[in-house]
Amino acid sequence: MTLLAYEGLRVTLPAMARPVLDGIGLRVAAGEVVALVGESGSGKSVTARAALGLFPQGAEIGGRVLVDGTDLVGADPASLRDVRTNKAAMIYQDPRAAINPVRRVGDFLTEPLRLVHGWTKARAERRAAELLDAVGLPDPVRHLGQYPHELSGGMLQRVVIAAALTTEPKLLLCDEPTTALDVSTQAEILAILGRLQRERGLGLLLITHDIELAASVSDRIYVMYAGRIVETAPVAELFASPRHPYTAGLLGSSPP
Repeated sequence: MTLLAYEGLRVTLPAMARPVLDGIGLRVAAGEVVALVGESGSGKSVTARAALGLFPQGAEIGGRVLVDGTDLVGADPASLRDVRTNKAAMIYQDPRAAINPVRRVGDFLTEPLRLVHGWTKARAERRAAELLDAVGLPDPVRHLGQYPHELSGGMLQRVVIAAALTTEPKLLLCDEPTTALDVSTQAEILAILGRLQRERGLGLLLITHDIELAASVSDRIYVMYAGRIVETAPVAELFASPRHPYTAGLLGSSPP
């Protein structure tokens, strides 16, 4: 079952001579991990945000972005709200930018449950504690009462992952989720994401500039250059015989 499908997505800004995204085609199925790899400025994050209907202001949009059958290009507010609260969730690269620094972790996690599902505070807090435990934070009840500055970057990224899971999405969008973390913490976060994806049968789109990291967790890789998908293949095939010069360059730039 296809959870996410880009069909000829084109995003053009008035002040730019060429499109930000030019004919993007990409698919993510349920239970599949797909990576989108490319250098900074290639359009990866714009592509990821399009899966939530978040397009640059003033942009001219063409093509389709389907999330569980709902086309987000030109979608009405009710359809966008349904996708963002029930079908898809995003994990951003900087957890400190994703969390209000003056609100407790518990407030950040329980708000979607109380506002979207109408849960009581006590029920929402129990669920939030369960999610913190699921992402590997010990003593989750204590962490619910803490402020973001009291947690390390790796702990905060676990909180952001827990928040993304509160409304039980089918699709998880990960925009450089390990960039701001040290190497050992990166490995822990990737392991958590992989375990949760397998346990819940999620479709997962991983945005990264690190093709080696993408290969370690993905079923398929899309390579993006200058707003276009230049190559896609299963991981083993892509590494064994890259067809596009840019893909070969990315592979050649990695340490042996």
